[in-house]
Amino acid sequence: MDVLPGFRPGAVYGIEPVMRLIAESLRFAGNRCLVQADHVAALSRCTSPVEIQQRNAAFLAQILSDYRQEASRLSDICFNGRADSGQPSR
Repeated sequence: MDVLPGFRPGAVYGIEPVMRLIAESLRFAGNRCLVQADHVAALSRCTSPVEIQQRNAAFLAQILSDYRQEASRLSDICFNGRADSGQPSR
């Protein structure tokens, strides 16, 4: 039940952008933990040093891409007040 329809306390007190940044940062950190866990599990199934190197190289390339996308999202929140997409970068 909305006591005051349309009332957004975060907007009134100016904390809404900060809360968006925190939420996005937590979402990204949580996703990074899941991706890292998946990577470690995949490494445990490797059968050769070459396979480990290949998986690590692919993982590092994905990390760079994920952080580039996240920097863009955070920048969009900071400067435009919104994220370009709420989709996890997985």
